[in-house]
Amino acid sequence: KVFTGTIQSGKSKGQVRKLSRLAGNSACVITIREHNMAEEDRCVTGIFMVQDDFDGSLCEDGYIAAHPEYRLQLTEKESRKILFWNYYFNERFPKRMTWNAGRHRYLDNIWVAQILKDLISLRKNSDNEETAQSFFQHYCKANHINENEILEPNGALKRI
Repeated sequence: KVFTGTIQSGKSKGQVRKLSRLAGNSACVITIREHNMAEEDRCVTGIFMVQDDFDGSLCEDGYIAAHPEYRLQLTEKESRKILFWNYYFNERFPKRMTWNAGRHRYLDNIWVAQILKDLISLRKNSDNEETAQSFFQHYCKANHINENEILEPNGALKRI
């Protein structure tokens, strides 16, 4: 599970941050960037579906529990190859790679599917390929995504 954090200012300061757009068909992508790393080197370290009955607008404790089956932890080697900014971009500044404030970003469902698809490629012919494939198929079905129509990633890092 992951913690959404608390509101840092204003009249709601100290209250748990609610991620109202998170529901049972959502996935959480966990990223990391070491202090000495450039922002464009931010990488994906894990990904999980939220539990089927999760409703972000009703979450009072700020914890998003992982689905018992659909969750993946990337190895360090895999993580270095799945760079967050290959998938994500800000529509107002499509070439800018800045995180700024906040602990989370909402990702388009297609971007998550692209991450999962790339992870399957990395895990080709390994013991973990089937787990990634199962997650990918479940995610696509839950979000009405045709697996064969997923375009190549076009995040901020791919645009420079």
